[in-house]
Amino acid sequence: MYQRCIAIVLRKKTIRRGDRFYTLLCDNGQKKSVLVRSAAQTKSKLAGHLEPGRQCAVMMAPGKMVTHIAGAKMLTDYGARDFSYEKSLVRWSALKLADRFVYGEERGHQIYESLDGFLRWLEGFSDRDKILVGLDIFIADCLIASGLAPNLHSAGSHFSLQDADLSAVPNPSTATIPVTETVKKLLQLLFSSKLTTTDKYQWLAKLKTDSVAFASLHNLLDNYYRMKLD
Repeated sequence: MYQRCIAIVLRKKTIRRGDRFYTLLCDNGQKKSVLVRSAAQTKSKLAGHLEPGRQCAVMMAPGKMVTHIAGAKMLTDYGARDFSYEKSLVRWSALKLADRFVYGEERGHQIYESLDGFLRWLEGFSDRDKILVGLDIFIADCLIASGLAPNLHSAGSHFSLQDADLSAVPNPSTATIPVTETVKKLLQLLFSSKLTTTDKYQWLAKLKTDSVAFASLHNLLDNYYRMKLD
């Protein structure tokens, strides 16, 4: 029996004889590893629809050992053909993040919605100085969906990789990232339960550029999620 869904392609891997495994994040929250025979060969009609970062309508044929793709149609590439190098790099980072964070359908559904929203925002956004903050919004959404959001009520003046949350105490034996008042406010907005993801992106468009605060925010969240997942 065939299974149909809408999915975002997270990654692909070529194996023997030009076959490829694709990792799909489906709109029902499931993460699927599917096989397409001879996908790396020029005669494949499916491979062009299944490039990483594209949203596709797929038809899957579950087997005893592996699930095959019986049909696929690209719905959108989120404007990737016109992306700059910076946008392409951020998109790749978001796909990799989604792949790492998703396990369990409930969490997967939330992250699918967040990834779809992020890619649509990235398609229409042009301020290169704020692109990483958009990625930070997606990271925050993934942390919230995973139950790994930091404790912001007791945030101190520094963040250390040795701490379980953001209430860090400066430690000369480990590198720390300064947390200014501006960064604290940005963190509170990113992890606010009163704002939707759409609200956060609208807020970002109005935010005045502060490259130092943006860099500190991104480094802090990047280190934090890696500590939680490793």
